[in-house]
Amino acid sequence: MGALTATIRKRNPGMYMKIVDITGSASYATNGDTYTHALLEVLGQVDAIIDCGTPGYVLVPDIPNKKIKYFKGAAGLLVEETNATNLSAVVSRVIVFADNPYV
Repeated sequence: MGALTATIRKRNPGMYMKIVDITGSASYATNGDTYTHALLEVLGQVDAIIDCGTPGYVLVPDIPNKKIKYFKGAAGLLVEETNATNLSAVVSRVIVFADNPYV
């Protein structure tokens, strides 16, 4: 199962949000790469992860399972990236809204 890495770019404590650059794993796992609350500096629940535009991909969060799925365009449709694809060069800027956003 692939695991994401993250770099926190900006923290906004008043709005319980962070701007985060997420890097995909070297071997994408079907149904999404995993993240942890600690990776996103969240003590409580992640409420939303919003993709700010990832060239070639649409990121779809699966918050209950702590995963982010990568979808790409194919024949006018969005399809999930295939298993074991190397996404380590794909950096995505997202906004994370969370309760208690500090570790």
